[in-house]
Amino acid sequence: MRKEPGADVLFNTIMMMRMRSRRTVLLAESSVDAAFYQRFVSGNDCFLGDAVGRSGVLRMLDKLTAYSVPACGGIVDADADYALGCPKPHLNAYRTQETDKETTIIDSPALDVFCAAAGASMSADDLRVVLYTAAFPLGAIRRQGAREGL
Repeated sequence: MRKEPGADVLFNTIMMMRMRSRRTVLLAESSVDAAFYQRFVSGNDCFLGDAVGRSGVLRMLDKLTAYSVPACGGIVDADADYALGCPKPHLNAYRTQETDKETTIIDSPALDVFCAAAGASMSADDLRVVLYTAAFPLGAIRRQGAREGL
């Protein structure tokens, strides 16, 4: 299993912080997600950390649970969970209602506005087809790798 280099640093930061205060711990998949969710939490009451990917969030939640650290949770993108009928990935994880932001942006009417404003050579619908067609094989490979534990 691949170990993220920042995982130990994040774990130690959380453990040291919990020794000084009783702040809630919330883990996000990326620094972009953490910055987005930061607007909705109080910095004095909640530590928001970047666990480097969905698997990083889930591994960190497992580790914090094993050490009986209370008031810890994670936010993970739904990815294809709903379409595939996957159960919730962890008891302390909140799974978003939508797929990840990239998919949401591609499906958004804002893409139509952007294509029109940028003078795109193809329509937004054609661009969506190109993007999904290009992304599908990669997604299939990632899904197969996840099934095989790679």
